[in-house]
This record gives sequence, structure tokens and C-alpha cells, in this order.
Amino acid sequence: MVRTDGKYMIVVWALMLLSVHQVYSASLELRVQDVHGHQVNQIGVGQPLTVSVLIKGTDGKDLQPIIRTKPTIALQRDGQNMTLLGKNTVAIQYIYRSYIDTPGTYTIGPATIVYQGNTISSNVLTIQATDQPVGSVNGAGDEKQDVFFELATDVRTAIVGQKIPISLTFYYRDKSVRVINVQQPSTSQFILKGDENGVFGTQELRGIPYNFMRWDCYIIPHNTGRILIPAHSVDYEIEKKASGRFGGLSFFFDSGYESKRAYSNAVTVTVDPLPPHRGPVLAIGTFESAKLIIEPSVAQEGQAMVLSLDITGDTQWDALKSPELVGVPEGLR
Repeated sequence: MVRTDGKYMIVVWALMLLSVHQVYSASLELRVQDVHGHQVNQIGVGQPLTVSVLIKGTDGKDLQPIIRTKPTIALQRDGQNMTLLGKNTVAIQYIYRSYIDTPGTYTIGPATIVYQGNTISSNVLTIQATDQPVGSVNGAGDEKQDVFFELATDVRTAIVGQKIPISLTFYYRDKSVRVINVQQPSTSQFILKGDENGVFGTQELRGIPYNFMRWDCYIIPHNTGRILIPAHSVDYEIEKKASGRFGGLSFFFDSGYESKRAYSNAVTVTVDPLPPHRGPVLAIGTFESAKLIIEPSVAQEGQAMVLSLDITGDTQWDALKSPELVGVPEGLR
């Protein structure tokens, strides 16, 4: 026979209630924000977005939330931070980066965790992804922007494997700005190559003088269909402005520069398949001429002759395949 008294029962019930309270006080909040930290329900395709899951009321263990998306959106984990709420509970925020490459309506959430044997779910958000207007220098807005970053191309329709030139231009007004790095988003739709150093210059836009740094690049699409060149980012530093009585002493405490990041627009290109053709494809591009030359044109038996193919045009020259010679007379080896 097991003996229980009132005090024992009171303690057991108190522990059970405390355990239940800890489980059900845990909560999840899902947020979607743009690059400026504003919560959004609409975003342009190719524009970066941040998805965060805020978990409150747990003991601080790494719970790794699972986030459902429909249609599927690739989320890349970008960090986490933790805040102490009480003696035994914390708030943990998990941060993910992504972008949407096709217009449409997307459902993000719920995010779920399993905590103390119970599944806890977050809210569900709906995001509308829209085709944003292609950014242009003269139509970037009426406001006087101190900095802006533009991705541009004159090509809207191409064929698979074609070299598509693009330019990345970072405009800034403050001459103290110094560029640190340009980030290219990862994608499997194309490869990107180009000048890593860039060129400097000045230009007047809407009556405002700007300095700029431009990188000329090109992409080579692997697949047919609608491809997205997503927004790129540029990391830069700008000199801090002295403020307050002791502003001039800031050089004792830091570098005097503030780190910032700017994002470009995104661009879409329609890629068609190769037209019907016979034989192997040696190169894809725009060609002005192709000339076959043999030197010397007259030779004696045993004398060497050089056959060369002179091609003028625009293509991915490092990928050009050597043509196979056909119809060579039997006497030439």
C-alpha cells in the first residue's frame, strides 16, 4: 500500500502544472522582411528577403525549426541570436536568406519545432512575388539618392549558351565612399564571368553629379526558358560625420568609417533553344566573318603549309572548340 498525504499531492500537482506551463508558454513567430528590415507581403522577383523564426519560452537548446514553403523556396541559414528572458527561458531568433525567382503567390510557414515532446507551430504568411520594372538610371526615382546600385543588360531574348553582356554600376555622391566587395548570388541557371576590378567615373543623373564604379560582366545561360538574374549586393564603407561635442575624437575609438550594403535590381531574360542545325556546334555567338587561309598557297612536295581559320565576332572564346577538318585531299597530312 502506498501512502500519500495532502502535501505530497500538492507538490506533484505543482510540478506537473509547471511542466505544462513551460511547454505551452513556448511560442514561435514567423516574419518576412525586405533588405531594409521592413515586414512585407509583396516583393519583387530576384530581390533578397529575410525569413526569421523567433522562438520564445524555451530552455535555449538548438531546436532547428522546420519551415514549410509552397511553392518551394530555398532558404539559406544566415545566423541566429539569443536573448535571456528569465532565469530558465530564452528567446532565440533563427535567420534565413532567400529570393523568389518566379512571380506568383507563395505561402511561408508554418515553422515548427518539437519541444519537450510537443510540436509547436508558428503563424503562416502569404507573399506575393511580382515582376519588378527593370531599373534604369534615368528612372531610378525622383528622390535624391545618396547611393544606388544598378544591374543592366540590353538583351531580353537570347539562345541557350549565348554570351549575354551585363553591367553592374554603383553610384554614390559622397567621395569618401570606398567599395569593399560585390556579392554575386549563387544560381544554377547560368555562369557569370567578368572584370573583377571595375572602372571609375563620374556622371550627372537628373541634374545631380554622381561618382560611379562599373563592372562589365557576362552570363552564359545553361537552360532554356525564363531565367532570372537576381539582385547583386555591394558592400561599401562611408566616412562618419562628426557630431556632438566629442565627434572630432572618434578616431581614438574606431576607424571613422561605417559599413553599409546596397542591393541592385533584378533582370529577367527569355532563353530559347538552339535553332535546328546539322553537325556539331563549335561556338554560339554573333559572328561577322569566318575566313579559311592556307599559307603558302603554292608549295613543293614535303614543304609545310599552315591552314588557319580567322573568325571575327563575339562569343565565349575560351570555350571555342577546334573544328574538325573534312574534305582534306589524300596527299595532305
